[in-house]
Amino acid sequence: MAKQIARKILESLCGLVIGAGVAAGCAQESAIPVTPPPLSPACEAPAGDIAAPAQLPHVTAALRRGRLRVLAIGSSSTAGVGASSEAKTYPAQLEAILEGALSNVDVVIVNRGVSGEVASVTAERIKSEIAVEKPDLLLWQLGTNDALVRIAPEEFEATVRSTSAG
Repeated sequence: MAKQIARKILESLCGLVIGAGVAAGCAQESAIPVTPPPLSPACEAPAGDIAAPAQLPHVTAALRRGRLRVLAIGSSSTAGVGASSEAKTYPAQLEAILEGALSNVDVVIVNRGVSGEVASVTAERIKSEIAVEKPDLLLWQLGTNDALVRIAPEEFEATVRSTSAG
């Protein structure tokens, strides 16, 4: 049962995250763990850095309690710039999808998107947001603004790799 619920969450997340312009590997109908998608010859990122199976113990515990709290953090795609209404932001759409798929679970998604923010600024903000919001799951949308302001790829990678919620 927990694996079926986790698969539904992953499928919902993947559809919305890909729609927001972030590369992700989605759950196949087969089962979890997920095999990363094949990379194009032009992609230099290791497949394991793009999509790798992961245990989600906090999510599993939250589902058992009947309440899943998600913190969506990032820049304009998270904040909802370009969305026709608050209900059309990816965090709001994900909340509606998960509420429908998980009828016995109260799903709360807190949107903490800030337009124009680069990864290093969000990385600092993550610490305080987690302390305040106490989420079971963190979704971090990042990268576009770093590329636009020409953050060196090595600096961007170091920020992402060094950022830990725990």
